[in-house]
Amino acid sequence: ILDTLKIGDAILSRSVHADVSEGEIAAALQKIQLAHENIDIGSYPQETNSTISKHRVIFVVRGTDQEQINRVCEEILSACQAGGFEAIIPAAPA
Repeated sequence: ILDTLKIGDAILSRSVHADVSEGEIAAALQKIQLAHENIDIGSYPQETNSTISKHRVIFVVRGTDQEQINRVCEEILSACQAGGFEAIIPAAPA
């Protein structure tokens, strides 16, 4: 049966970490998602003890094209920064 299974493209991912609540970035995130329909964007809220923000969201961008994933991460980063929120894209694993 293993010989009959088809192997699809590998799913790749990258993340953006932001000191923002989901509601504060929802409109921008929706616009980014609609512009990149073959990319999945997940948002994972966390509460923090940070003096900067009580909210932190990790956005995980998934797809099969690493260049497109990187572009989407940059768009999310720019949207966060344009709203006055701190955000980073952690270095990709080696």
